[in-house]
Amino acid sequence: KQFEYRTKFDSIMKGYDFLVTPSTASVAPVIGDRETKDTCLIWTFLGYPVLNLPIFWSDKFNLPYGLQIIGPKFSDLSLFDFGERILSVLADYSAK
Repeated sequence: KQFEYRTKFDSIMKGYDFLVTPSTASVAPVIGDRETKDTCLIWTFLGYPVLNLPIFWSDKFNLPYGLQIIGPKFSDLSLFDFGERILSVLADYSAK
């Protein structure tokens, strides 16, 4: 099954440098709630590198929000470079 999913996703990733998604699909779970969704597990299962970046802080919820960036296999260094560029752009934008 893993090979089947990896093959399908390899064909999807051929057209993209990176895939950017929210780090989580919802707000943080209540402490002790064991029904959390792991949005990184599938990428680990498929062998893709993933980088999570905190991009802003919610005063309302007192929690960070983040981006999850998925790169093609063996793109670890490029993924770090891309993450640095995103943080740099966000820092420049928030300074205005």
